[in-house]
Amino acid sequence: MIEAELLDNMVTLRRALHAHPETAFEEVSTARLVASLLREYGFEVTEGVGKTGVVGTLRRGSGPALGLRADMDALPRVDHNELEHRSQCSGKMHAYGHDGHTAMLLGAAASLSRDTDSHGTVHLIFQPAEEVAGGGRGMVEDGLFERFPCNAVFGLHNWPGLPLGHFAIDRGPMMASFDSFEILVDGKGSHAAMPEEGIDALVCASHVAIALQTIVSRRVSPKEACVLSVTQIHGGEAWNVLPDRAVIRGTVRCFDADVQELVRSLLHEIGTLTAQAHAGESDAVLPLRLSGNDQCARRKRRGARGGARDRRRGEGDVGLQAVDGLRRLHVHGAGEAGCVCLDGRRRAEAWRSASQPPLRLQWRRIGYRCIVSGERREGVRRCARVKPRGCPMFDLFFKSPR
Repeated sequence: MIEAELLDNMVTLRRALHAHPETAFEEVSTARLVASLLREYGFEVTEGVGKTGVVGTLRRGSGPALGLRADMDALPRVDHNELEHRSQCSGKMHAYGHDGHTAMLLGAAASLSRDTDSHGTVHLIFQPAEEVAGGGRGMVEDGLFERFPCNAVFGLHNWPGLPLGHFAIDRGPMMASFDSFEILVDGKGSHAAMPEEGIDALVCASHVAIALQTIVSRRVSPKEACVLSVTQIHGGEAWNVLPDRAVIRGTVRCFDADVQELVRSLLHEIGTLTAQAHAGESDAVLPLRLSGNDQCARRKRRGARGGARDRRRGEGDVGLQAVDGLRRLHVHGAGEAGCVCLDGRRRAEAWRSASQPPLRLQWRRIGYRCIVSGERREGVRRCARVKPRGCPMFDLFFKSPR
């Protein structure tokens, strides 16, 4: 059992971190606080690993060396909460629970510092820039596992879909690789009233986005797990001008290195050929934000995948599927051993029903000009306000006469 005083300290620390979030590779104050507390607990502290990462080491004689890992970075997102400990940094928020992860690992540090019965070495790894920016990769390239060798690495991530007090693990790969891509579609700008004079980059980009959905459904084997998501399409600044460029961005996640390479090649192929079909040009860019999928693939081949097990209640399979990757350190070269555990965060009274309708319609009065007479009239704008769970509001506008 966690001591009440330690639990209170962890809650206070987590709220302080939540109120002062720092995004990728900017975790200077967070890293300084982590290092200070680790020294207070008697750990050897190394700062600046992978730029803003921190490693705390505790040695208790001979024995195995284990790594425990947590992430520290926040997201570039506005905190709309009204809690007292809401973010005090404009445009930054701990939306994925990294404040909690850091507080939990520091709580583990406090507990380990009082444990005199265990033997061996433990390295507490506080990773920066987990969200997309490749902080784990930076730590590994900075010699993390040469300087702090580990026989195994263990990580934990909060999981709102699991009931509070439950933990879930899985055999085989637990987290997928992560690639981000950007496709630039170049056309020819023109007036919206004379589309024949240009090459519509937005129409071309729309077809590319649709065509990309066939990669998983028609080009990747149904036996393999792969998710390709187009998350951004940008182009144009004026209402009456067809832009000469559109940008498509998205992510790819999978568990097998061969599938990863196939999707990469198809992104180039489909982007280029679809653009050519519309007399445009396309250039696919892969920033290569990877999480060492080769080791995930080896784990997959070595053992049969099993359902997640509820280790608290012993009730067997709770139906958890392998989830998308979060750039875990152990797949970057820490060896074959290790585990990522999901920590249940869902409170029954706070969980929304899956049947809750995500769409509601509003009607707003606007003005429009009659095409024939030029007369100003009033009309109605139908606004479909879509609010996916946990996402900002998005407005889709449709103009129509009354």
